[in-house]
Amino acid sequence: MKTFLYILFLCCLPVCSFAEMIQDIEWSDLIPRQYQDADPVASLTEEERQQVEWNIYLRQNPESKIDKRNQAFLDEMTAALPQLEKKGIDVDKIIAGRQMQKTALNEELNGKRVRLGGYLLPLEQTGKEIREFLLVPYVGACIHVPPPPPNQIVHGISEKPITYAMDDMFKPVAATGRLRAKSGRKSLFLRDGASDVEIGYVMEVEAVEKYTKP
Repeated sequence: MKTFLYILFLCCLPVCSFAEMIQDIEWSDLIPRQYQDADPVASLTEEERQQVEWNIYLRQNPESKIDKRNQAFLDEMTAALPQLEKKGIDVDKIIAGRQMQKTALNEELNGKRVRLGGYLLPLEQTGKEIREFLLVPYVGACIHVPPPPPNQIVHGISEKPITYAMDDMFKPVAATGRLRAKSGRKSLFLRDGASDVEIGYVMEVEAVEKYTKP
């Protein structure tokens, strides 16, 4: 009799108590903790910071994009490199660290059910229905301004069609689903052509709703 009552008690427990909890996350959570530290140039003097940033700019941009009218200033910035190295300021290390911060994925969230707020960009659309989209952290990303880093873009895939109108891209949404840390590339079709976008995560979407602050 006791066994029967115990089984009956278990059956009466709310089903939700056994369900996997949904974790509300922020975009910063998609970056591994070790890369969430402050920018290494933040502790430098204004002069050192300027020298570092200009040397990074010179290394990452082709000569054709550099304004030669400022050549004397640029030479001065380049000449500062030996002094930076003597102070233990490694420009190459700073560049590598920033690159890792952009591409590193948070494996702790891999396979977790999460809810994330952002802005939806359709990848494929039939009428007013979509099944695939990009979720980005701020309005206009990938359209009016360059795309965010790969670990700040989520590729959403939904089995059920989602109703979507063009002006919805300016309205924040909350996407809920199972997150996978998986790098890739998707083509985003814009009015002036297609653009390849690097992504860091894939979400098996369960729901897309109007965003409300937790």
